[in-house]
Amino acid sequence: MTLNRNHLRIVAVLALSAASAAAQSLISQGQVLLAEGDAVPGLPGAVLGGASAFDFPVADLSGNVLFRARFTGGGSTTLTDRAYFLGRTRETMQMIVRAGDPEPTGTLGAGTVLIQQSSATLQLQGLGGSPRISPEGGILVFGASFIGPSIITTGTAATGRNDSALFWGPPGAFIVLAQRGAPTGVNGTLFDTQFGGVGYQATSINGAGQVAFLATIAGGDVSGTTNNQAIFVGTPGSLNLVLRKNDLVPVAGGGTCNIGTMGFNTILNRVGWLLHDQRFGAGGTTPATAANDNILMVWQPGFGNTILVREGDPAPLPSGTGNYGSPSIAQGFGIAGGCAFTCTLSGGTVTTADDNAVFLGGLGGFQLVHREGTPAPGIPGALMGTANFTQSYSDFEGGSTAFYCTLTDAGGGVTANNDQTLWIGRPGSLRLIAREGDPAPGFAGVPGFVSASFGAIQAGSVQMNDLGHVIASGVTVNLTTTSGTSSLSCSYAWDPVSGLQLAFAPGDTFATPAGLVAANTTGSVQFPSGDGCPLSLNNQGDVLQRVNFAVNGAIVRGRLGSNDCTPSAVNTVTGGAHTMRLNAGQANAGQLYLVAVGGSGSRPGLPFGGAIVPINPDAWTSIGLDLLNSGPWAGTFGVLDAVGKATASFTLPAGLGFLAGADLRHALVVIDFQTLNVLFAGEPCGVKLY
Repeated sequence: MTLNRNHLRIVAVLALSAASAAAQSLISQGQVLLAEGDAVPGLPGAVLGGASAFDFPVADLSGNVLFRARFTGGGSTTLTDRAYFLGRTRETMQMIVRAGDPEPTGTLGAGTVLIQQSSATLQLQGLGGSPRISPEGGILVFGASFIGPSIITTGTAATGRNDSALFWGPPGAFIVLAQRGAPTGVNGTLFDTQFGGVGYQATSINGAGQVAFLATIAGGDVSGTTNNQAIFVGTPGSLNLVLRKNDLVPVAGGGTCNIGTMGFNTILNRVGWLLHDQRFGAGGTTPATAANDNILMVWQPGFGNTILVREGDPAPLPSGTGNYGSPSIAQGFGIAGGCAFTCTLSGGTVTTADDNAVFLGGLGGFQLVHREGTPAPGIPGALMGTANFTQSYSDFEGGSTAFYCTLTDAGGGVTANNDQTLWIGRPGSLRLIAREGDPAPGFAGVPGFVSASFGAIQAGSVQMNDLGHVIASGVTVNLTTTSGTSSLSCSYAWDPVSGLQLAFAPGDTFATPAGLVAANTTGSVQFPSGDGCPLSLNNQGDVLQRVNFAVNGAIVRGRLGSNDCTPSAVNTVTGGAHTMRLNAGQANAGQLYLVAVGGSGSRPGLPFGGAIVPINPDAWTSIGLDLLNSGPWAGTFGVLDAVGKATASFTLPAGLGFLAGADLRHALVVIDFQTLNVLFAGEPCGVKLY
């Protein structure tokens, strides 16, 4: 039966490929950075491909994309067929580190190479699959394993094992952040983590290059598994201990509890604070129980750890009484310490009909965002049901969360066919993004189109940045054409300007060396960067996805927000055009606009007209203002059309190689003609001159 269903699914996808290609999906209109069959940069004769050729991509604020990929040919073997790639476009992609290469610092002994020794006879590639890039500053951090004459690949750190490390730094200048077998600086202990296998959830890096990571430790005062794990934060040569297993933590009401189990989340924010989850053990002067042992904590440099939430403590409920359940962190951590979590309430007046809740807040306390059994905003006769623990947090509108939720009926006709929903909001202000049974946008261009409606809106990955851009997977669309009805598993995007958009549909086609190829699925990294946004959805509107074909796939970047600009890089020798599709929304229709440009980044930005224009002013800004609608710029000043849109461009003439290295940002600014106040300041979109 399973085999038959799989066959039917494949047939349905293939049958819809041509039709879905006409769907207006955001990812299918994005830039293909590298795809199966592309030549490997810097390795003649090698092409991208092989089993699991692409891992998930991550990006910084400038739009630089980092990922691990596999290739064949060019003399590669199973020990040397993977590498990290970094760049803006297909033309600017570079291979940064390759498995089998000498370890990149040159400090770990002659003959040390990036290969993992897994047994006496079997060796594997040595690069970890979860590399990170700092939101600003171009700092990479990645785990790798190695072998060599001075490397011990068996035993533990206590017996000399030293065959993996976390590497840190810009390309070409990596140094060791932490190595297995090296001192931790804590009571004579040694790092004993297999750093080549460290994942995204256990690591984080912010724009200052500060890294947080969870590590196993050995030697020194380590006693079995009682105190053999710890979290560290810092930079090479300056690591700080955040918390260690079995540490005693002061608790409200006096007394202490010990850390019995280290959590999974290590989330840095822009200013170096760390959000993490832990579980108390049975030690301390006031031992925890199963009813109050889970906690969320924030660590601040110079202040240490503070408990934000403890399971079993009274929850701030507008009506009735109840206690927090075990908190499940939303992915994301704001610059001022904002975060969110889901839990199952208990005690007091709580029942099974109203025990699911979402809270948002920080060091100053938390407020209720959602509670099961309360009226669903804007849906008469419907009650909020269970919110899934898959959720996100960002600083959008002062702090918001996005989450999936199943409704229940209260006389409004809620059924199994319209009860699944997706929401975004903050305390007292929830807005519906999508609901099962409602029309699904993005398919009107499909040949033979009759209708498209949302089916199940299940708990996939929901991601959100500080601009309120949302990407949600696990959304079923029931598409009806003149040929019949099929169900497609799609991803959707939402932003405050454009509203709900189709992000991906099965059958979307992408340009590869073999021509247009249809994709079946897509995916990305929901874990947060050190900028308060997901690793695959940055705070400037870049959306990174790995799209999966029948065999292998591609890495693709799309855009959300007010400036959909392509390409992301222009050659200074041959020249080229950078096109900007501007959208300030219906609310700004007919208003005066200009496009500001800068070459010095986007933070802290330019205060102007009562807003912050996300451009750091410099010589490029002056030139751009002097040459509005002239020279290399067209459409950079004018009036928005009847739906608040316009098109602009930057066209670089050929033969200007001296400009190579410039990194420009363009941002849409809408101005009130009478007062000259800024009505709208859009996110910047970058173009690298190379």
